[in-house]
Parts: sequence; C-alpha cells; structure tokens
Amino acid sequence: MEYIFRNKIRGDLNMKYFKKASSFLLMAALLLSGTNVANVANAASYTEEDDGISKLWKVGDIFYRIDFTTGTASYENDIVSGDTLVIPESITYKGKKYPVTTYSSTGYNASISKVRHIVFPDTMRGISVNTRTLPNLESFNIPKNAEAVYTRLRSNIKVTVPADQKYFYEKNNALYFKKEPTVMYMPLSIPKDYTIAEGTTKVCSFNRNQVIEKVTFPKSVTTIDDRIFSYCRKLKEVNMEKSQIKKLSENAFEFTSKLTSVKLPAQLETIHSYAFYNSGIEKVTFPKHLKKIVYGAFKNTNLKKAIIPDSVTHIGSDAFANCKSLKEVIIPKKLRSVNVNTFANCKKLKKITFRNTKTAPKFVKKGTIFKGCSKGIKLYVKNKKVAKSLKKQLMKTSIKKAKIYAGKKLVYKNVTGKEKIKIFY
Repeated sequence: MEYIFRNKIRGDLNMKYFKKASSFLLMAALLLSGTNVANVANAASYTEEDDGISKLWKVGDIFYRIDFTTGTASYENDIVSGDTLVIPESITYKGKKYPVTTYSSTGYNASISKVRHIVFPDTMRGISVNTRTLPNLESFNIPKNAEAVYTRLRSNIKVTVPADQKYFYEKNNALYFKKEPTVMYMPLSIPKDYTIAEGTTKVCSFNRNQVIEKVTFPKSVTTIDDRIFSYCRKLKEVNMEKSQIKKLSENAFEFTSKLTSVKLPAQLETIHSYAFYNSGIEKVTFPKHLKKIVYGAFKNTNLKKAIIPDSVTHIGSDAFANCKSLKEVIIPKKLRSVNVNTFANCKKLKKITFRNTKTAPKFVKKGTIFKGCSKGIKLYVKNKKVAKSLKKQLMKTSIKKAKIYAGKKLVYKNVTGKEKIKIFY
C-alpha cells in the first residue's frame, strides 16, 4: 500500500493529527454503486483483527481501520466497482461513531475498478489518491479540512478546491498554501508543458507526476523541496535559468530517465546529494557561482563531459561515479582534494585537465577514485611540479599507467559562452 505517511509532507506543515496517527492508517469508506449507496449500518460485518489499539473492520467489500487511541477511522482499500465512491463522515462501531479522517487508495483489484468520481467528507484531514490504481477516475474534491494531499494526477482529472478550504487554494492549476500564498504545494491537472506562476517563491513537489514533460521556472522562485521531480518518468526538459535558486535539493531529478536537458539557475551555489542520480542527463552547463557538488550528484547518469568552473571548492564522493559515457573532466583551480569513488567506473574517461597551477589536489583514499576506469587516462597540467605530484599519487591508484602532459596551452569557452578561460597543460 502506498500511504501518505510514506512520503514527507511538503510545506513544513505542523500537523498534530499525523503525529498521533503515524503508527496506524485510519481509513473508512462508503461504496456507492451507480446510484445505490451501500448500507453500512445493516451490512454484515466482523472483526478482522483486534490488538486493543486498532481494529480492522470489514463491512461488505470495504475494509476500515478504527484507531482507539485517536478515536478516528480511515478508509483501508478500494475494492470497488461502482461509478462513484462516497466516503462517509463517520462509521459506527459498538454504538460509537468514529469520524473518517484519512483516505489512501491501495490498488487492490485496480484492474476492475470502475470508479470515476470520489466524494470526500469535510472530516477528511489527509488524502492519498494513487491514480494508477484508479484508471477511470475523472474527478474528486479536496475537503475543507484536508491538511495534506498526495496524488499522482492525470491531465484529465478535475480537482475541486472549495473556497472555504482551510489550508489550500487553487492558482494556475496548482495548490498553494493560504498561510504562505507564494508557496506552491503541488500541481493539479496540468498540461505536458507547464510554467510555474510568476510570484511563486517556493515549489514543493512535482514528485512522481506521470504527465509533465517540460517545466519552466519564473525569476521569483528561490527554494525547492527535496525530490521535487523524482520519478517523473516523462520529464524531458527543465528551465530554471531565470530563478534565484541557490541550492539544488537532494534527489531533485533522481530516476528521470528521459531528462536530457536542464538549464540550471545562474545563482546556483550547491548541487546536493544524488540531485541527478539515475537520470538521463547528458550535458550540464555549470553556473559560474557554483561552489559545491555533493556526493552522488551525477552518479549513474549519461553525462559526457564535465567542465567544472573554478568557483567549485568541493566535489563529494561518488559525485560522477558510474558515468559510463563520461569522456572528459576539467578540475577547477580551487579544488583541494578529490574524494572517494569520485570517478569510479567511468569506463570511457580518457582526459582530465587540472587547472590548479601551483599545487596538485590530494587524492582521498587513492585506490578508489578511479576504480574501474581505463588505464589509458591522460592528465593535463601546466606546472611540471604539479605534474610530478600527480604522478606520484597516481602510482597508488588504479590508473598507474596514466600519461601526464605538461606545458601546453588550450582555450575553452566558459560557462556563459561569451568569455574565454585559458587552460594550460
């Protein structure tokens, strides 16, 4: 089952309800088949399990979970075949009513599900709608008391947000926080090509969206959450160039296999851990203010060349590991050390240029940095003393036979394409 609690609730919400109910999912539902509402009160029911804290309760074909510690109930699964699913405000057990506060579609018997509409009651505090398990879903409402919503939407699903919703409002086909009106919580029914509304300062998540192919950020955006685009299988292009984002969040583009193009923010300073892990990225133009590339940032990608700007002072372990298409790397002047497994298993890596003209960077755990790489790598440096230092270090690595060239000169265009950077080797 895919519960809302499996994912980080975006927007830094302080939800007491979820803390109380974190140990148990509380779910309840009333099935409406066509126009006939299932009669919960008179339906045969029995105790599926009872541990004194919660009770799994079945009514007809629907399971509910009652949590005695919170006095609430939740809808457990969607073994349904009717046209419209109406979730009740409460269910009754032994003469006591338990308000229904959470819904999570589980995917049981998804292939035969005919549900086209879901109607949530105002008692609902958290909903998780997995549209892959509801192939015919056309619409649902976000109840006025819902504090957290997690869903993977298709572009043809209509989502209704009432005017009296306490926490969210709709803008530009997206949910925004009422307390933070410039923070975009999540997209709703969006087209393949989506432009985030100007004035938005923070974007929480497109996570696992199965429709989006291209996203454009406005200048106003300064912050993005972790995993913002992770598992967006159809995502091909993202333009952040005009935004004011300084930190590319952890796992931002992980498992975006079709992603080949990203225009990074001009003000970007940090690319966090696993930002592009297992993505399809082939080419990156690093911004000139970049300072850190954290561990695993480009691991398992299709990156072919990495011209790292001189502003970078730190490259983490595994940062470019398993980049099997990577052929050339330029090491910046200010880099003082090369970390564990930084270029491990880059089987096509043939050329590394060290732009540091005075001292060679130190190789940390020397035997692992180039593990699995070709032994025919050529290293280019300007200073012959630096070249000797590198050669001495390389004798302890897996590329002992690497050739080092010193004293020649080459000119590369810098990250903007307008100026030129002199590289000596």
